[in-house]
Amino acid sequence: MWQGTWFGARLDDDALLAAMSPDAKPRDVQHGIEEITRRFDERAVGMERWAGALVEASRRAEDPVRVVAAWAMQSDAGREEFVGRLREMVASDESVLVRRNAACSLAKSGDAAGRAVLRSMLEPFTVTAPCAGVVGGLSGVDVPARELKPVGRVRRDDGSDALIVAAVPGRVTKRVAADGARVATGDAVLVLAPDGRHAGNAALALSLVGTKEDLDLLDLAAAPQSAFEADVKAAARAAADAIRARGR
Repeated sequence: MWQGTWFGARLDDDALLAAMSPDAKPRDVQHGIEEITRRFDERAVGMERWAGALVEASRRAEDPVRVVAAWAMQSDAGREEFVGRLREMVASDESVLVRRNAACSLAKSGDAAGRAVLRSMLEPFTVTAPCAGVVGGLSGVDVPARELKPVGRVRRDDGSDALIVAAVPGRVTKRVAADGARVATGDAVLVLAPDGRHAGNAALALSLVGTKEDLDLLDLAAAPQSAFEADVKAAARAAADAIRARGR
């Protein structure tokens, strides 16, 4: 049971090969990615093989696997095949979380291709309706929203329900639609304040690849009246200082 709920157990080469195989279960692949990350951190030899396996894992259909794969690629920041794959992910992956992790990993290698995504991590996020119908059960203002968890539902005209899912974590700051309102596919229903952890990661990444165009956003995040916690404000302030220093 312990082995099945924790990624801390080390994997030898045979176990890692099985974990990264195309038909492995998503949880096993995630464990394999954790092992590859550790090996990069330990500067193990023979990592070309496992780097290729990590890139292949990043192409799997399961969102949770691609999320951890995108983050893991910063363990060897600047590796050519990682940068190429991360650029693809940040540009076109259907998962917001994948795009955000890919942008952070790219920034660690000095690549600014994900800068627009990094900026979005410091801005409010709009949750939209997945289909047309009547809204119900929407989360209230100031209620936390967990990533990939329901924040309401839409009842279709045929009587079936579709869940409204928050693609990213945050806190509800505005209900754009009211319970009982009719919406079309893609209509805004809720607005979420940026999550502190995501905002901190974005600030750290922008300290590496940000430009003067990002200063207003970072200064706003670092301002005393900002709703962010002190550590996020400090990270935003440090990022703005780093950008200004590069300009000088």
